[in-house]
Order: sequence, then structure tokens, then C-alpha cells
Amino acid sequence: MAAKIIAEDVEIRIYNGSLREILKNLNNYLWYRDQHVSKYK
Repeated sequence: MAAKIIAEDVEIRIYNGSLREILKNLNNYLWYRDQHVSKYK
């Protein structure tokens, strides 16, 4: 039973970590895009 709980905890940590990376990449993309879009206005 303990092993199952540990496995779920690890999965959640990996999921949260990858979610954070995705959000960071999205923020970088949006910021980068905004920098370039503002040049053409």
C-alpha cells in the first residue's frame, strides 16, 4: 500500500513539474511574441 502512495506522489510531482515547465514555456512564448508584435504596430 505504501508503495502505491509513493508512486502516486512521484507521479503528481512529475505532473506538477512538467505543468510548471509548460506554463513557463508558454509565458516565454507569449512574451517573445508580444515583443515582436509590438514592433509591427
